[in-house]
Amino acid sequence: MQKIVLLIIFFISVVIYSQNSTIKYTVSTNKALGDNSKDNTLNDVNNALLNTTLDFQLTFSTKESFYELDELLDDGINSKIASIFFGASKKYYTNVNTKEFLLQALAYGDLYLVSLEKPNWVLKKENKKIGKYTCYKAVTEYTVVNSKGNFIKKVTAWYTPQIKGSFGPRGYFGLPGTILELQDDKILISATEINLLSKKKNEIKKPIKGKKISKKEYDNLNPPLRN
Repeated sequence: MQKIVLLIIFFISVVIYSQNSTIKYTVSTNKALGDNSKDNTLNDVNNALLNTTLDFQLTFSTKESFYELDELLDDGINSKIASIFFGASKKYYTNVNTKEFLLQALAYGDLYLVSLEKPNWVLKKENKKIGKYTCYKAVTEYTVVNSKGNFIKKVTAWYTPQIKGSFGPRGYFGLPGTILELQDDKILISATEINLLSKKKNEIKKPIKGKKISKKEYDNLNPPLRN
């Protein structure tokens, strides 16, 4: 009888451990790329970005995560423009055990597997509620180099230790909790649906296809459009 009980407990623990959690995020912006009413193309791009949101999903376990576009329901011109700006084709994989931090991305028709580095976070004392979770503020920054010069971009994350894990959207990770909200320069990423130990089979897919390059090599190949 004791063996049966232990077997049942083992089976339940394996099932729970094998279940992955998911967070859905809405990605949007409320900041225009530039202010030039005479540039019709720029106006069209700004109109598309300011009036379009995309949904992404983070699937994670205790050791790894995978972040990608959830589903593109609308294939209109606004969604296509937003897809480029919001990085809809990019997939991010993080494994804290093996120290693999990967971005799978297209550039000029070729697929690349980019090695990422852990962000250099500065933890702040500020906190706020996002839904039922108490979240704490963390900041970091990065440099964008393009034809207009060098620009320092600010990133603000709100993470909660109430959700175990060290993961977040858009390749941001390494905090003592899970990121529920992130402001990456002009892009705002907000958690809209949280499913811990989801009953659905949500697979974490480590990307393996693509030419392996560093983040610096990728940025030189595909310079950021934002400034």
